[in-house]
Amino acid sequence: AFDLPTDGDLPGWSPITDPEFYEADNLWEYINGQADFFIDYGFERVETAEYRNDQESGSVVLEIYRMARPQDAFGIFAAERTPDDRPFEIGNGAYLGANVLGFWQAERYVKLTSFDEGPAVEQLLIALAEEVSSRLPGRGDKLETLLLFPEENRVEASERFIPKNFLGQPYLSDAYRVDYEYDGQ
Repeated sequence: AFDLPTDGDLPGWSPITDPEFYEADNLWEYINGQADFFIDYGFERVETAEYRNDQESGSVVLEIYRMARPQDAFGIFAAERTPDDRPFEIGNGAYLGANVLGFWQAERYVKLTSFDEGPAVEQLLIALAEEVSSRLPGRGDKLETLLLFPEENRVEASERFIPKNFLGQPYLSDAYRVDYEYDGQ
């Protein structure tokens, strides 16, 4: 099954490139420097295409990464967000930067990138992300392990999932990490 919207699937949006698909054996052709990192997180497939909004001149590159497990999708999502990104409620969690919006939902990590910036671009990214999210399974599912961490003093957006070699130890796998702040530290 393919996750990418086709012509007519997204109201107000049209694909301007043909879809591209990459799997573990050729992912380096698409994201050379990060291919091994994604593969460590259970990468299975990425589908990507560029779309243009019918009302705007700019375009958005849509990438839908299918991972082996929901925690793998969350792990990539958490690794790619920065402290400067704004959190949003799209899918199971989202971040919005100057020209990029990423969210995770079930076994998928979705990334939308524009070559333009500004408030109008941000609104386009949000609208497109919400539309894509509504078409994917698993909306609203939370990782139960992260619910075990207390909320008090939790540093926002500090949650991480490390699939292997946690703390540099090969026998520590599937680890979760959350940062906390006490007295400014």
